[in-house]
Amino acid sequence: MRTQKPKSRGTAARPVKSRRTSFSQLERSKQQWVQDIDAISDFIVVHDRDWKIVRTNRSLADHLGLPPVALVGEAVSRLRQLAEGDGTFPCPFCLYTGLSKEEHIISSSDKIYLVSTSRTSGATEDDARTIHVLKDITDRREAERRYRELYGGQDLSGFDFADQRRDGR
Repeated sequence: MRTQKPKSRGTAARPVKSRRTSFSQLERSKQQWVQDIDAISDFIVVHDRDWKIVRTNRSLADHLGLPPVALVGEAVSRLRQLAEGDGTFPCPFCLYTGLSKEEHIISSSDKIYLVSTSRTSGATEDDARTIHVLKDITDRREAERRYRELYGGQDLSGFDFADQRRDGR
């Protein structure tokens, strides 16, 4: 009894189609990820170990009056206008480069930011990146100051400023 060999045309076409579908799904996923990051109202900036900007989100770019891609490749020190950080690094948001995560507060002439920093290691040392998220906490700090004025510096631990509506109601 003879057995037939499978036709090579059909089996070769399936993996190519499967790869095309996978590539399409990957591309869609990447676009969705960019849209998700751009939807975040906090400022986000990612820089590499050479202190060059790799990515910013739309919120930060809009604040600076630029498209997000305009900052890619620029020195992260260009963002010093946002804050008067205490760091000695070219990045105004980095305080310690040895920590994988850190949080601290920085300010500018009119804003106060909570900076959350995460560092990622890539496949090679050159792929290492630092991600900063700057959350504007100016209103929260003002609410804390007013509370202290009203209540003579009493303990703030029982008052949740995060739950307060921006319109004061």
